[in-house]
Amino acid sequence: MVITGTLAAAGAIAGELKSAQTIVGELTIPSAILPPEYAGPYTVTPYAVAQIVGTEGFYMTEDLVVEAIPSNYGLITWDGSTLTVS
Repeated sequence: MVITGTLAAAGAIAGELKSAQTIVGELTIPSAILPPEYAGPYTVTPYAVAQIVGTEGFYMTEDLVVEAIPSNYGLITWDGSTLTVS
């Protein structure tokens, strides 16, 4: 069996391997190449102000879940003389 092809790394690994038979194998990416794993929360509950989930530059192992707005969520405003709950 002859396997021919090229793999090149230039920011990402891309390439092509061809064989007349099935090619089976594993690709191991050295941990030095991967960014650090994200260790923060993977679930976020909506809030009245914007939230930032600091994931930039991290490798995430799960989906980020944005929960539904809680049923007891209300907006409280104060204009200096009147308190309004809506």
